[in-house]
This record gives sequence, structure tokens and C-alpha cells, in this order.
Amino acid sequence: MIDIHGYEDKDGHIMKKKEYIDSRAINDYIKSGGVICPYCGSEDIEGGFININIGEAFQEITCHSCDKRWTDIYKLIWIEEEL
Repeated sequence: MIDIHGYEDKDGHIMKKKEYIDSRAINDYIKSGGVICPYCGSEDIEGGFININIGEAFQEITCHSCDKRWTDIYKLIWIEEEL
């Protein structure tokens, strides 16, 4: 059963849906490499197209478990020289 306060994960467990995330959840998401939903912890996330702007890139991410969406922000930090 799914409602505004929770959702059912792939194993049938009822999970509580977060309405917002705090800085700790954001840091955990970044440390994971962006592979888990910062709202519910699911790995069932998908990234859209990457939009590139000067020195930055933006990608909308969707969680298919809790239906939350957010934008990942990437920054240019280095280049790798081709030999």
C-alpha cells in the first residue's frame, strides 16, 4: 500500500517517506557516489540527461521507489591529459 506518508519497497516492506532531507543525508548520498536515494535509501534511482553549463553539469534524478526527484550538480575539478 502506498500513501503520502510511505511506500512499499520491492520486498513488500512499508517504508516511511521523507518530505525533506538534511545535510547529513546529502553528505551520505554524495559519499555513496550517488547510488542510493537520499530520501528513502532505495537503489532504484535513475538519472536523466546531463545539462552542461560553464564549469558545471546538472542531472535530474528520480527515485522509482518513493517518487522523489532532485538535481545532482557536478563541478569540473580536473582534466585528464591524453597521451
